[in-house]
Amino acid sequence: MSFAKGKFPSKAALTPKAALTLKPTLTQKAALTSTDRFVLEPTLVSKATFTQKAALTSTDRFVLEPTLVSKAALTQKAALTSTDRFVLEPTLVSKDALTSTATAPQPPAPQPPVPQPPDPLLPNIEIDTGYLTFNNGIPVGGYSHLSLFPDGNYNFTGHYHDSGVPSYNTELVFALKDNVGGSIFVFPHQGRVHGWEPGSRNDDWNISGNNPVLADAWKGLSSSYSSSVEYGVNLNIDGIGGLIDLASKAVGLVGAVIAIV
Repeated sequence: MSFAKGKFPSKAALTPKAALTLKPTLTQKAALTSTDRFVLEPTLVSKATFTQKAALTSTDRFVLEPTLVSKAALTQKAALTSTDRFVLEPTLVSKDALTSTATAPQPPAPQPPVPQPPDPLLPNIEIDTGYLTFNNGIPVGGYSHLSLFPDGNYNFTGHYHDSGVPSYNTELVFALKDNVGGSIFVFPHQGRVHGWEPGSRNDDWNISGNNPVLADAWKGLSSSYSSSVEYGVNLNIDGIGGLIDLASKAVGLVGAVIAIV
């Protein structure tokens, strides 16, 4: 069937298949197929053309869902009479709201990756030897502690005590390796404790300072570091140099060895 402009069929003349989609209270909504649905643009049906609007009751008014009908389905316009025109509220049906049912919903736009925060820097590094003793009845014992800070500051302390008759030369070395950059920082100490001979039975040290190379390496040290301590008394062959070599090898000698004190 074809449509004549301004001619609309009476509501009673519409068959269930040709009927318009109504609000959920209308019983013929389920009978509509996708090919019989209607799209009315506001410019085709407007309030000004409704000459018999007063005769319509609230149950006779039709609300068309824009996504239920399409323009191509209007094939029976000529059969409509002027007695049953439909009132469309402009806020319910507008050009902007009329979209094709064939248009698939668009997937959401991908979200940009969330930037990861940088690895946190350590506020300080503390290394402690615990109490140190010697085999073979050597009457010397002691301890040492090393503190490092992000700005390159350091504090290197220690203590040896001789409780016997002989006197001893004392040595101790801390080695700290930056596992990221490969550099090894060493903190050596040499001293002497006295037995019966004149002199102190104690060897105490407390060394503080600043070295920029520690500050430069702090990011790597914060990510990963290794440490070792070597100590001894009366090392006559290689002395402190031998201990530095031992401590450096203990942490994995792969880069430069840098003496801090």
